[in-house]
Parts: sequence; C-alpha cells; structure tokens
Amino acid sequence: MDYRSPSSDTHLVDEELQWARLLSGGDPRRSMALVYVQKFCTAVHEFEPAFRAGLLDDSALEHVRQRLVARLDYALLVMTANGLDGTPGLDDLRNIRQAMLAASSLADLMALTEPIHQVNHIVCEGLEK
Repeated sequence: MDYRSPSSDTHLVDEELQWARLLSGGDPRRSMALVYVQKFCTAVHEFEPAFRAGLLDDSALEHVRQRLVARLDYALLVMTANGLDGTPGLDDLRNIRQAMLAASSLADLMALTEPIHQVNHIVCEGLEK
C-alpha cells in the first residue's frame, strides 16, 4: 500500500487505509458504494457539530432530515443496484433510516450520529470482504 496518511490519529489512519484498499481493489461496485456511504456519514458529521454549536434548532429538522435521508437513500440504492444488498450493516442502515424519519427533534436526529458512525464501520468492513 503506497498511501500514507498525514494523520497521527490511529482511528483515522485505519479508516483511510481501509478506504484506500477498497478504492484501489479493482471493484467499482464496492468503491462507489464506499463513496456514497461515506458521503452520508460525512453529512451527518457536518450537521452534528453545527447543531452542538447552537447553529441549528428544531426549525431546521425537516431540512436536515430530508438531506440526510436523501444521502442514505442513494447509498442504499447504489448498493442494491450493484448486488451488494447482502452487505453486513445494510439492515442496520435501513433501521437508522426509519429512526431518522421518526425523530421528533433535531436532538433526536443528531443522537443517531454515533450509531451511524458504528454502522458505517460495519458496512465498510463488509464491503472489504
């Protein structure tokens, strides 16, 4: 592996190396699934700190929910369209989608950040197999 992470955070380095393996592994289906799962996870990780900083309140709930669900829906669509619907963690992502739709506040929605991050790891590991 020629990729070298500039980070000293071992968690981030491990993630980056996993992504590098998937992206360079020669399977465009898995590579693109990774891209869309990461786009979803990144969006969550951008909204969550904005919420924690007080920049978002419940008036933004529907907008944030729609944006995140749309990202997740596309990741699920890409995986299903490419025969990856048996990937571990996909059912968990579908359950998270339902929890996102059921969230009655932005706090409820943002409370899903860590579960989303954990499921993201499961999906990425499943894509690597």
